[in-house]
Amino acid sequence: MTAAALLAVLAGAVTSPLTPGAELQYVYAGVTCRSPNSIACDRFGIAVAVRPRPRYVSAVVGGRQVRLARRNDGSGLWVGQLRDAGLPRILAASGAVVRGSRWNGNGAPLIGARIVATFADRRREMLPGLAWLCPGWG
Repeated sequence: MTAAALLAVLAGAVTSPLTPGAELQYVYAGVTCRSPNSIACDRFGIAVAVRPRPRYVSAVVGGRQVRLARRNDGSGLWVGQLRDAGLPRILAASGAVVRGSRWNGNGAPLIGARIVATFADRRREMLPGLAWLCPGWG
């Protein structure tokens, strides 16, 4: 809050509550191959929850943009998948133990993402997110 905004609030010039910034409440990243513990499909999913409720959400992971879709189950989650993610390279860099195309979660890398939330008033906010990559989705 700027000094001018604070003075306006203290002077009573602002009668409506100030809108707080967006908050990232939940971040999850998990391998989305159909076979358990497999990384052969080379993709992972990302799920986020943002408050207040945005109109659109996307994520930037490793310089690549991922469009997220809102789930219609009342959870408030936005989900998407990064294809051709380079999982063997990502896991090797983190020291993970990979046997062929199988990974059991040892040495999980930390996945960083910039979450971009767009709200009904067309305001956009970038939120940093971190999640340990999990060997499964869900």
